[in-house]
Amino acid sequence: LAVGVRAFGVLVLGYIGALVWRRGYINTEQLTARPGDLLFFFIHGVHLVFHEAGHVIFALFGEFMGVFGGSLNQVLIPAICVEAFYWKGQYGSAAFTLFWVGQALSDVAVYAADRRDRMLPLLGDDPLLHDWARILSWWGMTDQAVAVGRFIFALGVTVILASLLLLALEILRVWQNPPKTLEWKLGE
Repeated sequence: LAVGVRAFGVLVLGYIGALVWRRGYINTEQLTARPGDLLFFFIHGVHLVFHEAGHVIFALFGEFMGVFGGSLNQVLIPAICVEAFYWKGQYGSAAFTLFWVGQALSDVAVYAADRRDRMLPLLGDDPLLHDWARILSWWGMTDQAVAVGRFIFALGVTVILASLLLLALEILRVWQNPPKTLEWKLGE
């Protein structure tokens, strides 16, 4: 059963990973419905909560960190989950949350690349509040928004592929060393 659950996880995450790849680093040129958009809308909603919280949390460390903290926290929260599961020896869960890190990075990539077109809906009405417009301006890279988006997207896809590989290795480990079943007895 443990192998089957993990194998199913690889298939589901592989499908979502293919959707991430197909979606690409930016879709602001064609804001049309694509397969998986409802799924990405849900996942983005989860990211958005951590993203906005990151602005508040990291604002304590200055203006730059307050702005960058949104994207940082969006990736940091799942990364903390990876570490927690890894140190508990729950390698399947660590691989799953590593996939989440990769997907969060691909979500940040779209936002970073949008600095050029500014077509994505923002929570505020002021286009000057676009995080990545400000970040890239501070870095002197305003004309490289698409390249930055591509780089972050490539990083995200690499992390997604690594998570699928780690989950496949976890399947092999569990296959070779099946978990002991828990036997519950009354009165113990």
